[in-house]
Amino acid sequence: MENRICIELLKNKQEEWNNQRLIAGIDAPNFRNTNFSLEFHGESLYDLPEFFDLNFTNCCFDGAHITFADLVDASFQSCTFKNVCMRVSKIGDATFTNCLFENSDLSYCSAENTSFKGTKFVNTRMEHMSLILTDFSDAYLDGCFVYGVSAWNLKLK
Repeated sequence: MENRICIELLKNKQEEWNNQRLIAGIDAPNFRNTNFSLEFHGESLYDLPEFFDLNFTNCCFDGAHITFADLVDASFQSCTFKNVCMRVSKIGDATFTNCLFENSDLSYCSAENTSFKGTKFVNTRMEHMSLILTDFSDAYLDGCFVYGVSAWNLKLK
């Protein structure tokens, strides 16, 4: 599916994103190399697609390709990330509250000062991640592949 259509849908409310995605038949939105800073905030400071300082609630990102993205300071509440490829993305200072990552790939992501409170990770690849001051309070990991992770000062309540 065209990035332009996906971006226009994201500019609307989360209900519209979820509903229109179904109507348009967008099973796997691809945001690779999309510059979200230009679409949402004006001129870009980075070469990476950005979800910088955005809030998402009850959004479905299932099947999306969000690789090489910048999700710094983004907030995700009760969102689903099933079959999502999010490799090599910056998710520092982001908040994922009560989200679901299932059959997804977060390999090579940097998650400094990131919160995954109440988030479920099921059959998710988490190899070579950098986890610094990352909060996994009340998080649930089942069947995940965790290898070569750099972990410092994690919250694991």
